[in-house]
Amino acid sequence: MLEKLGLQKIDSGAENADKNITKLIHNRFDTIADSDIICLYTWKKFGKDKNDLQVGPAIGDPTSVCIATGLNFPDDTAKNISDAIDLMRKNGSLQKIFDKWF
Repeated sequence: MLEKLGLQKIDSGAENADKNITKLIHNRFDTIADSDIICLYTWKKFGKDKNDLQVGPAIGDPTSVCIATGLNFPDDTAKNISDAIDLMRKNGSLQKIFDKWF
């Protein structure tokens, strides 16, 4: 799909976001096809200004950011985390975190 859009330097063997950003910074390829949250976080981690990164359109179905746990993780703790995140969405503090890091 990206080649049909005219993008020539595409790396289909990307291992992780740090390597992707390094390759992008050094002009080894033109485009990263990855989660915007991962790209923006890693870009900022490398000390880059997010305004210097052009975020393109979504080319796939949206997904969620998940918290993964082991099989024995307590259900009541999982519910407490879920409830806390819902509260953070409602009071705007989750958006403040996104704005700070992404």
